[in-house]
Amino acid sequence: MSRGSMTVFEPYNGRTTAYDDNGRAPRLLSGPEANLAANQVREREERHTAWPYRWEFAPPDATRRNPQGFVTVPASLATSVVLAFQVPTLSDFIWTEVILGPSPSFDPEWGDLTYILDVDTPVSNAPLTSSPFADFQAFSIPLGSFTPWETFKLPKAETIKSGQTLRAKVTNVNSGSGAPASVGAIFIGWLVPAVR
Repeated sequence: MSRGSMTVFEPYNGRTTAYDDNGRAPRLLSGPEANLAANQVREREERHTAWPYRWEFAPPDATRRNPQGFVTVPASLATSVVLAFQVPTLSDFIWTEVILGPSPSFDPEWGDLTYILDVDTPVSNAPLTSSPFADFQAFSIPLGSFTPWETFKLPKAETIKSGQTLRAKVTNVNSGSGAPASVGAIFIGWLVPAVR
């Protein structure tokens, strides 16, 4: 079919008609061409009825997930993973909010710790699939708070794809290490069936 053409599937008689954008009379499609055109129409109709704004409002089939983790502050100038959340197969994680900062019993000085949020970037090396978040690399301001409980809402929800790993990391720049000094992270969002 040419660009700009329109396909109509007529369910009452099972025929598929293709209308040409050059003003030509419609032609009836048959065989494999008719099946392909009918599938395109069905897909377009399914997209039209899909749940809108799934990154803002959880669809009915969503599952709330709030993975969390704590780690003792690493040695000076070392980096540790606070939380690594791998998205399950056949699901996407719609990430909307985060808490990342020192535990309530630990009060570091300004700049003693830096934080990193990224996708598929282990501490040891950065593979080709690595995706840092532009504004969440080596920042020293905690996101949200454990006391009082306050989450940091992301400016725009992030979709983490099936099989990807979302990580929160901390680097000890100039702080004491070991217990009771600890850092925590909570990723807040929901799992939805993956859209491919």
